[in-house]
Amino acid sequence: EGQVLSLGAGFDSAFFRLKSSGLLKSRYIEVDFPEVVLQKINLISANQNLSVLIDQKTCLTDLNSKRPILRSLDYVLIGLNLEQVSELPALLLDCGVDLKKPTLILSECVLTYIVDRHSSDVILCMARTFQNAAFISYEQV
Repeated sequence: EGQVLSLGAGFDSAFFRLKSSGLLKSRYIEVDFPEVVLQKINLISANQNLSVLIDQKTCLTDLNSKRPILRSLDYVLIGLNLEQVSELPALLLDCGVDLKKPTLILSECVLTYIVDRHSSDVILCMARTFQNAAFISYEQV
């Protein structure tokens, strides 16, 4: 059993589409800017079709905090600017993410928008954090 980590997930609905179709058998973790995560949490909360897909054991941080987080058994949404990626491993552990599980890391149109030094930091941090991972990056050319 593995997990998916989507960096810069934005308003992607992959978790909800996979979960509603019964295709999701693993934990799904998303990371994006705190302000984007806050908007996404509000959208999920306001939409019964989405909120019903998140299990009842959901933990939500203070939405006024600098790090909004929604955490459930199979879905985690973390507000973090990826230029501060060094903070991500601790946040993942706090959310109960198993860093030893096979992990598919998705980065769709993210690294292009980050300063080169920080893009390298993201890749290096993922390599050091997860023991068994595949990193897929999709960037426009």
